[in-house]
Amino acid sequence: MKKKEEKKRNTHFCTEQISRHMETDFPGKNFSVIKYGTKKLNSYLTLFFTLILVSCNAPKSLTATSVIPDCLQEKIKKMSADISEGAPVSITQFTYHGQKVYYMIAPCCDKFNIVFDSVCTVLGYPDGGFAGRSDGKMPDFAKEAVEPKVIWEAKKEVK
Repeated sequence: MKKKEEKKRNTHFCTEQISRHMETDFPGKNFSVIKYGTKKLNSYLTLFFTLILVSCNAPKSLTATSVIPDCLQEKIKKMSADISEGAPVSITQFTYHGQKVYYMIAPCCDKFNIVFDSVCTVLGYPDGGFAGRSDGKMPDFAKEAVEPKVIWEAKKEVK
């Protein structure tokens, strides 16, 4: 408690010294802002950092589902409900030949990874499967797909 009082007293002393110095060097000017400005600045800084902390803790699922087309959300639900199918590992949005596409990574090793357009039309299977090869419809996907943005990931189970 003594340290707080001492710090407060020192701060007040410094503020008073600065005010006297300013009044001496600049007669007729009002520098009372210095005394009260620091309190206002501290309030703004506290508000700023609080907003940053709150925004960093925003629910990620709400952010992710807002950019996933409805048809893909439906596919995720159906695949997750079907034990033999399994939920996809992730969905990444790309720009491919000037259009937004969605690359869905299959849940297991022997399935193709699928590329959909924004209305869930299958554009092709660029990789995956038993042999790890594509269906040949998108041979340039790895080179031409740009601006990757992961928009959905499966929740990992903790065991």
